[in-house]
Amino acid sequence: MQSWGDIEKRFRGLEEPLRGLRLDYQWGNAGEHWNLTGVQRDEAYRECLLLSGIAGKLMERSLDAEADPGLWLLREQDPTHRWFRAVMELSGQFEPRHTAYGMAEHGNRAETIFTGSMSNYVVNSANLCLWLEAEYPVQSRRVLWERLYEDHGRALLNGTILIIVSAIGSLALSQCSGS
Repeated sequence: MQSWGDIEKRFRGLEEPLRGLRLDYQWGNAGEHWNLTGVQRDEAYRECLLLSGIAGKLMERSLDAEADPGLWLLREQDPTHRWFRAVMELSGQFEPRHTAYGMAEHGNRAETIFTGSMSNYVVNSANLCLWLEAEYPVQSRRVLWERLYEDHGRALLNGTILIIVSAIGSLALSQCSGS
């Protein structure tokens, strides 16, 4: 899978078996916790989880780490969590839910925990892939070589030919002098 279109098609293929899949997120003093839930954890679920990780990894070849959204997404080290965060933040479908408070001694609030979720995780993931394809297409690993050839190919070819011809000429002259 080398493009967002490839991953989008794979997510679309999972729409029916994972129709009820939901992304839950909890954050606050107790840390961050992600959970895909709402369906049986079968082969389709595992494929979706793997696709999420692949999509998160692909962002490294698509987003600029010095500009939004790469600036904050690429800080996330875990590729699967990176994708969860992208779908949550960029889909517009994430809904904050409840706020809970941990209690300390004497009834004082000790920590705050926030929760939220997003239904239709697979559809939202597929749609995010389409958006990323349009806005941040995956950069080929060969871009540097292609650009080098496009910008300097003729000069490199001419220079190489000149070096070869010069080497042959020098070899011929040395053989003539040695005879």
